[in-house]
Amino acid sequence: MERFIKPDILSNTRNVHSIDVTEDKNLSKYTKVDVGFSAQKILKEVQAEKKVSDRQVLEFRMETRAFLQAVMKQLLLKSALKYSLTKNISSLDPRLMDDAAKREANKTHFHGVIAKLTETGRFPESDADKAVKQYVDFIDIVAVKCHAEFATFDTNTGRVESLLHSHMAAPSSSYLKLWGVVKQILLLSHGQASVERGFSINRQVEVENILGETVTARQIVCDTVGALGGVLNFDVSSRKLLISCSSACHKYVTYLEDQKKQ
Repeated sequence: MERFIKPDILSNTRNVHSIDVTEDKNLSKYTKVDVGFSAQKILKEVQAEKKVSDRQVLEFRMETRAFLQAVMKQLLLKSALKYSLTKNISSLDPRLMDDAAKREANKTHFHGVIAKLTETGRFPESDADKAVKQYVDFIDIVAVKCHAEFATFDTNTGRVESLLHSHMAAPSSSYLKLWGVVKQILLLSHGQASVERGFSINRQVEVENILGETVTARQIVCDTVGALGGVLNFDVSSRKLLISCSSACHKYVTYLEDQKKQ
């Protein structure tokens, strides 16, 4: 947006999703559209050499702005920021939980999360007040007690689910209702890219007359090797692996017997 939206519009708007990228009053002048460093350099060179006219440069900038508008419009259309639940999930940010100044805002946001879950039948309304109370207690007690752990949480290396699970999910914990909400939120799908990538993997392993169990087994092998960082990092001398391989024939015979019985 900074490439073609007026700076004052961006600085005075808290919700970027509300900015209409097709409205002329929100757009920068053509001469101030950021076309990129390399493009700007080339424009200056061809203008200095009289290879293009001022009109052609203006047309190029107009087309660039139109392109950026179209891209941004599509991004906003698919953006999760247009959903209230996405904004309210910020109440689960460990760094904000530790911020005393954000206490009331966090409580309001978490209340919005509960409202959406109960509205969609994902969480029992009878437990809503308990979950909200447990959240308030959690940020007042646990987040304050573990100040260093929450305030310095690193989003690049830390895992939110691990941190919150360690403080909420113990059998004796007094935050089990809250953990039920948090678990649902953290399990929400953020897209289907990983699923679609799986389709291409299936095409690679499929051959004629292959059963579903074989596809699953091959995917498990592929995922395991990938998680280890390549075939060369796979420990072929593992005792569990050797035992599994030595019993493979027996397992196959047992599988055939089961198929006959069925």
